[in-house]
Amino acid sequence: SETLCKPTIVQPLLDTNINEGEKLKLHAAINGHPEPEIIWYRNNIPLKNSRDLTLT
Repeated sequence: SETLCKPTIVQPLLDTNINEGEKLKLHAAINGHPEPEIIWYRNNIPLKNSRDLTLT
């Protein structure tokens, strides 16, 4: 049988400020078994899983 391991944050996010028109790349380092699913939210709404997402 497989050993289950709760998700743990390996590299926490840092507070970041950017100016309008600038790009931001977010990276989450999370371990766990089975592999955790990462979902990003903005204003409590899940964001589309995309390499290039524009927010206004």
